[in-house]
Amino acid sequence: HPIISLSSTVSGSQSVGDNLGSIIWRSNDGSVSGGAGSTVASIRVQAEHTAGDRYSMAFHTMPSGGAEAQRMTIDEDGNVGIGTGDPASRLTIVDATANDGTLQIGNHASNFGRLFWDYSESALNLSTHGVGDIFFNVGNNAFAMVVKSGGYVGIGINTPYSLVQMKLNSD
Repeated sequence: HPIISLSSTVSGSQSVGDNLGSIIWRSNDGSVSGGAGSTVASIRVQAEHTAGDRYSMAFHTMPSGGAEAQRMTIDEDGNVGIGTGDPASRLTIVDATANDGTLQIGNHASNFGRLFWDYSESALNLSTHGVGDIFFNVGNNAFAMVVKSGGYVGIGINTPYSLVQMKLNSD
C-alpha cells in the first residue's frame, strides 16, 4: 500500500501556526490570479499549541480573481469550521464577511431548506425555499407541530385548515 508521508522542516519546539506539512495544488495557467505557478488550493497541518501536541488541518482554495484563503478547518478536537479557523462546536458555519451562518439542506435550484443565523438581527431563521412545510418532531421522532407553506400552523395536527389549529389529547 502506498503511503505519502509529510514531515515538518521546523526543528526544535514549534510555535502556534507553524506549518507541519502541506499538499499544494498550483496552476500552470498564466491567466490565474498571481500567474502561472500560483497556489490555487492546499491542505495544511498546523501546530495549535506550543507543546507540539495539538494540530489542526486547514483547507484553502482560491476564488476567481482572488487570493488563496482558508475555507475550512478541522481543529485539534475534531471540530469542523466552515468560514472560520476557530470552530466553537462540532460544526461551526460562518460567513466571514457578516458573521452570519447558513446551513442549506438539499441541492435543488428552487426547493431546499435553510437554517440561517442573522447576526445583525440576533435571529435564527428556519425556512424552506420553493414548496415545503416545516415539521417539528420530538422524542422518538413523534410529530409535534407543522408550519405549512401557506402559513397555517398545526399543533398536534399535521393538516391545519385555519391560521392556527390545535389538537388536544384527552391524556
